[in-house]
Amino acid sequence: MQRRLAFKYFYDTFWVTSVNLFEQRSFAW
Repeated sequence: MQRRLAFKYFYDTFWVTSVNLFEQRSFAW
């Protein structure tokens, strides 16, 4: 259970970071 929560936290953080980078790239263009 602990491992699943840690994985979900890591995945959510990675997803948010990717979306932010994608939005910044779109604004840059």
